[in-house]
Amino acid sequence: IECAWNRDDTELDIEVRVPANTTATVYLPISESMTLTEDGTPLDRVDGVTKVQYLDGEVAVEIGSGHYRFQRLQPD
Repeated sequence: IECAWNRDDTELDIEVRVPANTTATVYLPISESMTLTEDGTPLDRVDGVTKVQYLDGEVAVEIGSGHYRFQRLQPD
């Protein structure tokens, strides 16, 4: 499993690669006012995302094998 990230004042990008026949749970820091997408697509419409669970101050995203680019955006 590989992970890389980049952050600036308004955005956090996290790239995750999960090898074949493997699943992973990715924990991402987020507040209610932020938007979280995978390469610009809402998480509930992304192939490979099997579960999204909002916790206190973060979200747990269960994903299957593949390449994902999560983006967390601050509100304007």
